[in-house]
Amino acid sequence: EYIDKETSQKKADIKSLFIKPEYRHQGHGTNLLKKFEVELQQRGYRYIQLTYTETPNTEKLKPLLAKCG
Repeated sequence: EYIDKETSQKKADIKSLFIKPEYRHQGHGTNLLKKFEVELQQRGYRYIQLTYTETPNTEKLKPLLAKCG
């Protein structure tokens, strides 16, 4: 959590997201991100950022991020 200096809005930073291979392509990642978004908005956050380190596995994360915007 941090406060944006320009807007004074609360921001949240999700550091990573991993879905076990056997649970991928079933909507779990999308549902999880949507629940994060709803919960954080209810807590007053207006900006949410997902940060991750590029690894061979992040290629699997990119379609989810593109879908969720």
